[in-house]
Amino acid sequence: MRRAVCLAAWVLLLAQPLRAEIYRCVQPDGSVRFTGDPSACSNAERHVLERALQRAAPAAQADASAGAAEPAAPWRGSHTDLLGLFPVAASLGAGWEIVEEAASDPLTDPDLRKQGVRTTAARHYTRGHGRVAQVCTLEIWAFEDSEAAARAQTALVLPDWRLQREANLLLTLRGVTLDLGRAPRNGIASECDPLIPSALARWAARRR
Repeated sequence: MRRAVCLAAWVLLLAQPLRAEIYRCVQPDGSVRFTGDPSACSNAERHVLERALQRAAPAAQADASAGAAEPAAPWRGSHTDLLGLFPVAASLGAGWEIVEEAASDPLTDPDLRKQGVRTTAARHYTRGHGRVAQVCTLEIWAFEDSEAAARAQTALVLPDWRLQREANLLLTLRGVTLDLGRAPRNGIASECDPLIPSALARWAARRR
């Protein structure tokens, strides 16, 4: 798939639906849960979390890590190493499960490569209780250098998302709540608030 080589094109790429297959299961008691395994229930329905992105004016998005000291060296790990930064589901409390995002290699995409993207990873944290189900998605994008990550952060506005840059890593967190009979509600569950700080703490521990 070819795109114009510019940051706006990279933004459009991020606006594509998530690659992970997430399935919505309604239990016999009416409760809802999400899973990555369609055989987990007889009535599994594929659910797509979509990203709503807008182009921002340069002054509209402040660097969340401005003024913070950067690591001595940028992230240079592999996709597998990047997965090691993600907190476990149990860290959010009881009932949370994980649906892994399908791995992909941004180096095979010439447009992403020119924008400085080197590797990415994502994980979906899900919980169902009664008729309500929640999903929080943490993504980590590793760029060639901090300047490329800063350009990407400055160019994006993501309503209802959290966005933080640390050196050449860009971390995003978003969430949605689904209730049977009601429209999906965007918003991050309070239990998911520590995901970005925890991921950064894991990276800091590896640098020691």
